[in-house]
Amino acid sequence: MPTTRHGAITTHDDHSWVEDTAITTLTWIGGEAGHEVGDYLVQLDRDAIRKKGWAFPSKPAWRGDTRTACQRVRDGKTSLIRHVVTYAISQAATRYAIYRTAGIRPPTHGVVLACAAEAALHGVIDHGKALDRFIHATGKDRFAKLGEPRRLLPLVETPDGQVHEVVLVEPGPGGGPARDDDSNLIVVDTPHDNPTFSTGRWAIDQALHRSVQFLAGAAITVWATRRARRKGATR
Repeated sequence: MPTTRHGAITTHDDHSWVEDTAITTLTWIGGEAGHEVGDYLVQLDRDAIRKKGWAFPSKPAWRGDTRTACQRVRDGKTSLIRHVVTYAISQAATRYAIYRTAGIRPPTHGVVLACAAEAALHGVIDHGKALDRFIHATGKDRFAKLGEPRRLLPLVETPDGQVHEVVLVEPGPGGGPARDDDSNLIVVDTPHDNPTFSTGRWAIDQALHRSVQFLAGAAITVWATRRARRKGATR
């Protein structure tokens, strides 16, 4: 492939770099769109809740989770594998739509390989163990806990001006508030404040998806395109 040097920049006379740049950009855009579709619109709620059981079987997935560790591992494997498969399909569908809209046709095997690689990396990150190792290795443990639901210990003031820490108990009969016989105070079951998915750990998870994962997909797609171009030039 003939090239021309201009200072420190090398350009290709056949302008193949324009195609490579377009494919890199469109692949990244497709990765972003496919990620939103596969991770939030397509992924089943039960899979999002249960998939961590593969790596962390001792942690209940929800309040009142009575499953055994073996059941959590089994459910976690099924949920994570199903999520990875549907994620790969979502990535392939969105990229096909974007490439077709732009009128660019990268090699099919390159797109398939890129989607498969991204889905595999996505599964490794979502599994949780590698993510936790990264968090510990980079010293981001405190940041990872940012935004986690906190245990609430509400305070109440009695008519005589005394401030008491409310003891949290299960609701009384019929689901209503219970009464603490020692202090004669009404206590309710409010163990945590409002939970949110936007925690520090979630931010690190998304950063890995959008950097390592998308970069791998773009690199594989461009590599396959260049390989197909070289083969075509030798025929």
